[in-house]
Amino acid sequence: MKILEHIEAELQKQSVALALYAVRHDNRTPVEEITVPLCDNVEFTLGNARFCVRLFATPATFGGTLLDIHFKILSGTVDNASLGVCAEFTKWSRDEWVFMPACVYAGNRFRRVTPEDMQNPAPDPESWVTLTRDLGLNPGDGASRIQVLAGDCAAPCAGILSPSAQRGLLLLSTQGSGYGDLGIHVEENETRSHARLLFKSPGVREGAKYNVANSRFRDADAGACFSGGDSLTLPLLVHTFPATTPEALYKHFVRLRKTFGPHRERHDLPFETAFRLIEEKHNRENWIESYGYWSVGMRESLPQDWQSGWVGGPNTMWPLFLRGDACSTGRALRVWDFVAEHAVTPSGFLKGSFTKGDWGNAPERCYMRYSADTLYFLMKTLLHLRVGPPHIEPNETWLSLARGLCKAFTGCWEESGHLPHYADARTGHVIVGGSCAAALAPAGLALAARYFDEPGYRTVAESAARRYRDNFLAKGITNGGPGDIRQNVDSESAAALLESFIILMEESDGAPEWVDAAVRAAAYCATWVTSYDFCFPPASTFGQLDMLTTGTVWANVQNKHAAPGICTL
Repeated sequence: MKILEHIEAELQKQSVALALYAVRHDNRTPVEEITVPLCDNVEFTLGNARFCVRLFATPATFGGTLLDIHFKILSGTVDNASLGVCAEFTKWSRDEWVFMPACVYAGNRFRRVTPEDMQNPAPDPESWVTLTRDLGLNPGDGASRIQVLAGDCAAPCAGILSPSAQRGLLLLSTQGSGYGDLGIHVEENETRSHARLLFKSPGVREGAKYNVANSRFRDADAGACFSGGDSLTLPLLVHTFPATTPEALYKHFVRLRKTFGPHRERHDLPFETAFRLIEEKHNRENWIESYGYWSVGMRESLPQDWQSGWVGGPNTMWPLFLRGDACSTGRALRVWDFVAEHAVTPSGFLKGSFTKGDWGNAPERCYMRYSADTLYFLMKTLLHLRVGPPHIEPNETWLSLARGLCKAFTGCWEESGHLPHYADARTGHVIVGGSCAAALAPAGLALAARYFDEPGYRTVAESAARRYRDNFLAKGITNGGPGDIRQNVDSESAAALLESFIILMEESDGAPEWVDAAVRAAAYCATWVTSYDFCFPPASTFGQLDMLTTGTVWANVQNKHAAPGICTL
């Protein structure tokens, strides 16, 4: 088949060979593996079963080649088996960029640090200080592999960027088959000179699986029992292309990620009705009259009370202020009184979590996500009050709060040349760098420059945004957005950075630099968005509700959570 010959020739440019793959397990450990050439009408034996494979190849609409691989069992039986494809890389190195959307970036090959390490100052602005509890390729010596299922990713996809060959490869499939969910595995040899990328159905992970910050979670993955007359179909999109950066990989992924649609839509609840339900709930259950704020949740724990950004606080007040009723609007403005009176530290940055009169979670250090979010939503509020409704003059304490945050951010930038992850609550000095936690700060500073007529704020906003663009986005990641993951890779910092680029674009009348940066950030953001409707187990709550997942946004690679929108911009 000429199409297969073309695929083979293109893959050779990346030193990759694609083959059919079959494996038999003892419990979850492979005990027999078969690879045969990728061609039509080939036969092989696994265990006591004889298989025949039919292969059909067609050009894909948006690039690459669609393969329909049909495995048929001619005779015999085999237990605990999986079928699929193997991409074998014969010129591999630690520099290969391994990508699985919302699951793996740069192979998750980051330096592991402990929570204790994070307590020590690490002001080097060039270091990527990343605390990861999730699965990843080994940054050191020894065994190195990643084994996940399709449901661990925003799309059943894996990509490899080979910098030395200046080539990229994307493999994309569906969630799985009637035998179970697809497994996606990457395995390196001891010297990191050779690797395999496996798509196998059903997926069987050896040993433990990763489950919400726990890489030792035990689960009973199992292969399928095949006997004469059974069949399994694996649809596979293969796309290989010139690429020199992770962003090039994302650009192709965005175009291909919905290949295996279509997607359903459901119109059960108008947005206006949904908003009123949420507003009524917040005013009834979450409002704390004694302090004047809406709590994050029902105050059953410290994080469920007040937070100065991220999942609540100013982020909650903005939509309630902008679209809420008269009660919500008045309460939203009272939130700024609480922040100005209670949350400000001597550095000008903000404390984070508050409950029952106590600021917990190391108040001597300031997490920059909180201050960046607050500055942005405060400046949005102040600018809106100029045009109304409501038509009121801002309190001087709100203006002092805004100026103090701007001074803290500009001072930190001028001192260290970057915006850190943690800063000292007394001095504003950097405690830990290597993060995009403050990715929304450029947006807030740019708006403050217009509001206060302070060009210096705009200068720092643009400089900080360029650093995020060149030191993080250009390297294929943003990190540090959610406080619970420390400096792991995430979507929230990506969305914040995109908003900063958009604000700078608007404040500069569409300067090409910021249009280009926003387009690049949007492509990266798209890697965190689910591109298909996951089939939940029929007996599960989501299965019974026929829950749709297309368009949900994954928070980060650590906590395996996808919500209907970005958290919480």
